Formats: sequence, structure tokens, C-alpha cells
Amino acid sequence: MNPSTRRKKERSSEESYIGPSINLTPPQTPPSDTPRVKRVRRYKGVPYETEFCEIRSEEITIGPGRVGGPNLCRLPVLADEDNRGSSSRRAYENGLRAEVAKILDEEKVIYEDLALQRRRWYFENYNTTDEELETVIVGCADNREDSKTWHSACIKIREFFIEQGLQDLNIEIASPMGIAPRQSWEVEVEHPLMKIWRDIRVTIHELLRGKEWISLELFRRGKHYTLDNTCPVTIVVTIAEDSVSDWPDTVERIVLVTENYGMKDVAVEVSRGRIVFHEDRALLGEGDWDQEAKVGHSIGPHNQIHHPSTLGGFLDLTFGSQRKTYGVTCFHCVAPATISNPSLSKWEKEGIIPGNRTNDLAMDQPSLGDHEESLRFYEKQRTQIDHEKHRLTRAMLANPEHPDFPVTPREESSFHANEITVTRFDNFISSARGFVASGSHYLGTVYAASGKRRANYGNLENVTCDWALIDVAPHRMSRNYLPKQDDLPKGAQLLFSAASDVIAGVGSEKSYQNVFKRGRSSGVTWGKYAGLQTSDIKSWKLQPDGTQKEIVGEDRRVLGQPNPTKDLFGEGGDSGSFIVGPTGQFIGIYWGGNTVTGASYFTGADAIFEDIMHITGASSVDITRQWPISSCLPTSWLLFPQVCGQDQ
Repeated sequence: MNPSTRRKKERSSEESYIGPSINLTPPQTPPSDTPRVKRVRRYKGVPYETEFCEIRSEEITIGPGRVGGPNLCRLPVLADEDNRGSSSRRAYENGLRAEVAKILDEEKVIYEDLALQRRRWYFENYNTTDEELETVIVGCADNREDSKTWHSACIKIREFFIEQGLQDLNIEIASPMGIAPRQSWEVEVEHPLMKIWRDIRVTIHELLRGKEWISLELFRRGKHYTLDNTCPVTIVVTIAEDSVSDWPDTVERIVLVTENYGMKDVAVEVSRGRIVFHEDRALLGEGDWDQEAKVGHSIGPHNQIHHPSTLGGFLDLTFGSQRKTYGVTCFHCVAPATISNPSLSKWEKEGIIPGNRTNDLAMDQPSLGDHEESLRFYEKQRTQIDHEKHRLTRAMLANPEHPDFPVTPREESSFHANEITVTRFDNFISSARGFVASGSHYLGTVYAASGKRRANYGNLENVTCDWALIDVAPHRMSRNYLPKQDDLPKGAQLLFSAASDVIAGVGSEKSYQNVFKRGRSSGVTWGKYAGLQTSDIKSWKLQPDGTQKEIVGEDRRVLGQPNPTKDLFGEGGDSGSFIVGPTGQFIGIYWGGNTVTGASYFTGADAIFEDIMHITGASSVDITRQWPISSCLPTSWLLFPQVCGQDQ
């Protein structure tokens, strides 16, 4: 089955789930009686047992807190009501809404909101429109669920849609809790499972061997959280979107493993997802077209519109008595899987050493795709202000003999205010276009990179290496500026106390430490480092005989704060961001995030420095503390003489 087709039909990210044991024994039962326990079991988000529904419908799905079909959008959802040109919107405004409300009243569904939306999975590609689901969404006032009534109403509403020729229109009735995404929290170190988790993991790895899994993690998981830790401790396995393995059977086997260790209060969840690296849309601000490079802002492969990412900052490499400064991002940002260079496969496994003859990689800031998308947005905003009435007012004020003259004082005042805004838009758009047209967006060539590999040498044991060094043009050099207090998320201002406005040194990660980053997509975010609670990420290594060997490594993770799911620490396009501690010290590079658990992954500074020395031959690596130094003018910059102010 085509993966994209499969994803379009998926109603839930959750593939298989078994909850913790629930004691059903009445309070007055004699101690000698065997306790009655039960575990909730779900497949594709639907409970194994449904206790009602005399009238069955293959189209209507019954899930926790939500009922609908034929396609329920995966959680979390991005919704947009701007679908005015669709046939569904016209029908909705011309009687369909009233008919839906009538059916809801007849079925005694108590609801608060009724709307027609285009809905898609939050992590779906922004430029993909075929994944959007037009849905009439019925929002209920509270979390009291009446699945039987909702199910009956959905069947009748779908029948009405089909009668009206709207076969692709979906219906969904949901409570606030039903459409809330499941959240993740770190398990407290005192929990009994934490003491034996390393042993259990080894057994689970064997059960997962040969299957299409991505990560194995341990969290408290649920849709709400209280201080008494009521959300169950959950073993979470993220699997590939196109996985075809028998996951219900695997989940049962994992549950048996936990029970053998006496852990009956532990749930097991298998959900489809991915580790997100790239994002296809971000809105740039005025400062993104400055000559001085901006750390934490948009970059992308030279003159390409796809695969935007983040310039993390600058590092100093020492070669003998010389020090040289390089810009830093991730390898997968400078060499995405779509490039046509025949050396890509070798680079991924071995990295890019300095002087590699096949290395033709270069980077821009801002990303050309972000540049074009942002100008389209600003031009649309300008057009909405400089509309027909505004242009007519301009003509009337310029010509007192105009037949529609005079203009009222209020209209004239509004016109002049809008005229100032239109002029600002014109100047801004013209400046941004000129910046790119002159080649000023060119940032530099790729000097060296790690590849996308796990390192096993020296102090590195199965460590994810995903970094790249950019030979930044001298006139675009900048400093490792830290986030300003005003940029920090609410609740984080008192937790960040850097003594300088730039990164002053290198620090090490500490368990449950507050950390911060600035990324191209999510901006300045706040998270908490999990310490000893790492994530098992699966990868593959090519063997000499041509076969692929499955390798599992432990990766550091961060959960966003204050709400770990709503406030993601990193998003697609943030790869390459520098992560800093509460006093502004550099502690690592962000390289990806999990769409299921909301966890963000990074590699620590010490591991990055050791691998950079291994690949480049540098004698030492450090964070750039002073103004960056370029010891020589690389000949590669002569390919872009107009950027460096040289004659053609």
C-alpha cells in the first residue's frame, strides 16, 4: 500500500494500546477471593469492546471522547475555517448547517459549537493539501461523553451528507478531552520501574527486532496531569508510518514482560509517527534579511526552496597556532536526502572531510523557500489594505473634480494611516527582493560534516552525530547571541540568568535542568532535560557484506515546558539550534523531535566537539566567545564574487 494513501486513511496515530491493570474487586470482598482486574485494550484508537450500537456503521469510528467518520483527523489537529470556495462551504451556508443542527436536536446531543473546518494532522507537510479533511465538527460543552447518542447522530448526519452528494464530507462529535492530544511527562525517579528499566529494555529490544520501530521511551502519558501522578506510566514505542507488523501481539508480549517483573500498573502504547527534521513554512521578520547572520534563524541549501533549517551559532576550531570560526547546523540540513550528489550515501556513513572534492554544498540565509513564502504572505497583507476602496480614495484626494468627491474626514484619516502601512510594505518587500536578487542571501560553503551516523570510538558509544560546519562569508559573520528576556516564554524569565548577551562558555547537561533554544520554526523555547531518562532510537549500519545491521543507541531528550505537548521544545525546521543552560552556557545541538511523545532529541557539546576533531583534524574545538575570526579567504567564495564585493 502506498504510504501516503495509508496515512490519509489512518484515523489515529495510536496503533495498539493496553492500559494498566484496574482493580474491579468490590471494597467488601473477602481477602481470600481472587482480585478481579481488567486492562483497557484499544486497536487504532478504538476500544476492543463496545457495549452498544444495535446499528453498526463501518464509516463511524468510536474513540475515547470522539465519534465520527468516515475519516477522523489524527491528533493533534490543525484546523482552518477558511474554505469559502468549496462546495461543502456553499452547502453548509445554504441549509446544511441547519439540517445538521436539527438532527443533533432530535438525537438529544448537547453541544456548544458547530463549524465546518479543514482539518489535518499537525505534523503533516504544510504544502500538502490532499491530506486535509473537510469536517463538520460538533464541539460538546464538557467532557461528559455519550457515545451511543453521538454514534446514532453521526450515522444520520452522514446519510444526509451522502444524499446531498457530499460523500467526502466528514462528521465528528467530540468533547474537549477527546480532541486533546495525549501528553508526556517524565517518570519520577522514585518509581519502582525506574530501577529495573534498563533490564526490561533489553528484553523489549529483542521483541522489537526485525520490526519497523523508531524509538522506545518511558513516560507518564495521559490527557491531563495532577500532582498525585494519576497518568499511568507508559512504555511508548513509536513505529514507522507504513509499518505492517503485528503490533497487538507485540504489545501483549511487552505487557507479559512487565508483569513478570511485577509491574502491573504500567501501560504499553504503540503509535505511528516519525522524528521530524524539516518544516516547509515559516514567516520571516524584517531582521531576517540583514547582512549580519542571525543565529537561531532560517537557513537552507543554496538557491533551493526546500529543507529549511536553523543556523545554531558559531564554533572555533584550532589548527596548530591558527583559530578559525565556522557556522554550525546539522548534517541533514546541508545534505538532505533529496540532493542529487552521488556522494550522499558515502557522506551519510563517513561524514564530509575538509577538502572533499565532491563537496559542492553551500548554504543561504534566509532559506530561499522561507523568503518566497514570506513575501507571498506580506504581499497578500498589502493587497488587503490597498483594496479597491483605498485606491478610489487615493484618486479622489488627488483630483477634487472626481465625480465621487468629497471624502469625509474619517475616510481621509483612515486613508492616510493605511497609506503609511502600504508604503512600509512596499519598501520592506522591495528591500527583501533586492537582498536576494543581489546574492546577499548566500551564507557560505559547507566545510565539513559528520554524516548521519552513530559514533563508536574514544568516549563516544553509539552517539548520534549530526552536525555540519559552514565556512561563513566574512562579511556575514556574527556572534552567538543569547535570547533576550522579552523573547523567553511566559514562566521562564526568572529561570534564565545569563550574565552576558552572548554564549560565554560550554556547560554539561544536568538531570532535570532547565534548557533553552532559539529555532527557525518555534522561536525561543524552554524545556527540561531528562537526565538519565534517555530515549532508545533505532538506526541501521551497513555491514561489509552489504547487509544492514540494526543498531540501538541512547539519545538525550528534552520535554517542552510548561506544557510538554502543547509547548514543544523543538519543531521541524529547528534542527541545528544551539541548546543553552540557565546561565547561557552551550550544552548541545537539537536535531529532531518525536511526533508521538513530543520529546526533542539533542547531542551534547562534548560529543560534538570530539567528533568534529575526529573528522576535521582540529586540535581543539570551543564555543566562539569573541568576534569570529576568518584566518583566510577560502577560494570557494570566489564562486560568488558579487557577494564578497569583488569585481566580476
